[in-house]
Amino acid sequence: MTDRGDGPERPAAPARNGERFILALGGALFAVFVLLYGLTVFHKLNGWQQTTVLKGANSPVFKAGYALTRNLGCTNCHLVVDSGEYGVAPPLDGEGTKRSKAWLTAFFNDPRSVDHNYYGGTYHNGVLAPNFQSLTPRQKRELVVFLAGLRTLPGSVNYPKPPS
Repeated sequence: MTDRGDGPERPAAPARNGERFILALGGALFAVFVLLYGLTVFHKLNGWQQTTVLKGANSPVFKAGYALTRNLGCTNCHLVVDSGEYGVAPPLDGEGTKRSKAWLTAFFNDPRSVDHNYYGGTYHNGVLAPNFQSLTPRQKRELVVFLAGLRTLPGSVNYPKPPS
């Protein structure tokens, strides 16, 4: 080893108070960003408040309707009670705020009777999603009770908009 003559190695200069503050602030902001992003991705943060209200959730018919949405695979395309796919098909959270039980019943019996734009253009034809005509009257009733119980609070993206 040769001596260059420039003296012993000096340790790196310690960080100044201002540098420590900036690093701590940057780390804290990064942690908050990661937390908010994670909550948003996993549908736990929606408008800064819980927006889905389950009305009648203790009813056996409501529970049967919830189980039916799982068994039929509704969450493969729809967001239901904050789980499932978001953006593939309309979210079903808030249907009880937007629609009456009579409307839901009519829709499951004959979709065209209440939705004039429904001309078989959705995927509820038995291929990608269940055909509503193949559901039993009991299953339709369970789905109606379940969906009518999915309410939303003002501020939710699923809260009904006033007509323009």
